[in-house]
Amino acid sequence: NMEKVPTSIRINGVIVNRFPTQDTGGAAWDPFDAADLYFIIEKDGETLYSSSIQYNQTSETPGWSFNFEFSDPTATYSLKLYDYDDFSSNDLIGGTSFKPYIPNINFPTLLESDCPDCTISFSLFGMSYIHF
Repeated sequence: NMEKVPTSIRINGVIVNRFPTQDTGGAAWDPFDAADLYFIIEKDGETLYSSSIQYNQTSETPGWSFNFEFSDPTATYSLKLYDYDDFSSNDLIGGTSFKPYIPNINFPTLLESDCPDCTISFSLFGMSYIHF
């Protein structure tokens, strides 16, 4: 009973479940307010998606709603979370690698990144699986 691998996977958004509120030196990401968060999705070092910026983000679990399609569901992608800065380079808060398709877990609509040692954790939501 072999599960058919999807040809692509669509998502409706990303929720960040965990991220550090301070940099490795213990300083806040922004000196005057909370972090200005955005993320990118990469594959093989190429940016496939860059989110909008959520300014002064105080939520413990910020989320973005958007449509994106993983055209190669069995490949490894990375999600990197940044703090946007107006006058200096943006700060990388953390990142993690993932595969959008995991066999034999019955095509979940929500997929949480599973990396306890990573600085960030996120979920893909509104997942739909396309088979051709």
